[in-house]
Amino acid sequence: MLILTTEIRLNCNILYTSTLTPMHLRKAKLMFFYVRYPSSAVLKDYFPDVKFNKNNTAQLVKWFSNFRFVQYGLMISHLF
Repeated sequence: MLILTTEIRLNCNILYTSTLTPMHLRKAKLMFFYVRYPSSAVLKDYFPDVKFNKNNTAQLVKWFSNFRFVQYGLMISHLF
């Protein structure tokens, strides 16, 4: 019972932000190795401290697009 109370207290103390930080970028880079095309539900699971809106969602989509561009560019450059 004590553990359950602590979990609820921790969940109530989460600070939400709508601004993506360099730590979010680092987390997105690590996430990219597992998920190339994340859904919105997956993004919400990986970034529980972010209150999503159209701007920061677009920024995350742009990050993943850039990651794919660089990754596929590296793969093609190694072929030739």
